[in-house]
Amino acid sequence: MAAPDGGLALARDMTALVAASTPAGPARFHTLEKGDTLWAIAKAACGDGTTYNAIFEANRPMLGDPDAIYPGQVLRIPALA
Repeated sequence: MAAPDGGLALARDMTALVAASTPAGPARFHTLEKGDTLWAIAKAACGDGTTYNAIFEANRPMLGDPDAIYPGQVLRIPALA
């Protein structure tokens, strides 16, 4: 039995899902310097320090704690919509 809308609702849902899971643009990188914090990096890169968790999550393979960052580490700064 076919969907009453011919499957268009499913297509819209899938389009929204793909759009939500697709990065907004290319990632940037930041080499940590003494005194850097994820909050300050997020504020400079995205205009909002509260987005620091997105930077932390993008670098989770390397970071175990958002407060344990060290000069010389290179962090991926994800593109946020």
